[in-house]
Amino acid sequence: MSNKLLIFGSGFLVKHITEEHLKEGWDVNILYNNHKVVDVEDLLQHRLDDINIVGFIGKYKPSYILFAAGDSFVSDNVSVEMAIKKNVVGAVQILNLLSTSDISSFLHKIIVIGSAAEYHNTHLPLNERDDILPSSIY
Repeated sequence: MSNKLLIFGSGFLVKHITEEHLKEGWDVNILYNNHKVVDVEDLLQHRLDDINIVGFIGKYKPSYILFAAGDSFVSDNVSVEMAIKKNVVGAVQILNLLSTSDISSFLHKIIVIGSAAEYHNTHLPLNERDDILPSSIY
């Protein structure tokens, strides 16, 4: 049985994560809001508004789920309320849906991506234990 990766999102990072996992023989599916991942062959992509998320996950049975959806354009995140709505609420709603489903038999891990902009960037590489001092609302 191959590893299955379900990704919510379609930006720059998702494109590269997808390419690497496809090279490794993973089965990858993308659920996107507005834009498909471009220039990646053999990729199944579905518009989030066009599917029943719980039904899709129950049928696909991903090994891993990656949340990378949000508005990463810093200039578009003009208020804390709007940034939370765009970047957090969708993931929380999906996690709530999944909490009522029997996913433990196939799902190993859920990963929610943040941003390096969360950390006080005084050195590289960043570490999750580094001080948090966001450089923007995003």
